[in-house]
Amino acid sequence: MTGITNVGHFDDFDNDSRIEFLVTTFNDNIGTVYVYGYPGRGEGVKEGDDHSFPNETGLTAGPNPFNNNTVVKFVSESQSEAELTIVDQTGRILIRDARYQLKAGENNLTLSSILPGYNSLPGGAYILRINADGQNSTINLVKLP
Repeated sequence: MTGITNVGHFDDFDNDSRIEFLVTTFNDNIGTVYVYGYPGRGEGVKEGDDHSFPNETGLTAGPNPFNNNTVVKFVSESQSEAELTIVDQTGRILIRDARYQLKAGENNLTLSSILPGYNSLPGGAYILRINADGQNSTINLVKLP
C-alpha cells in the first residue's frame, strides 16, 4: 500500500531497554521509511522493513533552522569515507552519493562546501543521512526560505 501512515506508537523497537516513539511511516512500493523519535535523544529516519535504529554518533547540526548554511558535527569511530544523502519529508531523494573523507573522532561538515546542489534547495524540512563505518545516521534539517 502506497502512502503515509501516522503511527504514533511507543515501543522498544531495537531491544535496547529504551522506549522509542514511531511517528510515521511512508511506503512508496519501493521501500518503507520509518520516522521515529527517541525521548530525550532526538529524531531520525530509517529505511527498510525492520524496526532497527542507528547507533549513537553524536550527530548534530547548527544553526538549525538555518538560512544558507549549517555545520553538521559527526563522530566517526575510524578514518573512513562517508556517503551523504538529503531527502525531503516524503522520502524523495534530492541529493545522493555525496562523498566526504572522515577522520577518526569528531568531524565538522560544512554542507554548502561538500554537497553539490545544496545551495539550490528551497526553504523546507529535509533529512540528512550519513552512512559511515557501517552506520546510517540521520538528522532533521530546516532551511529557511
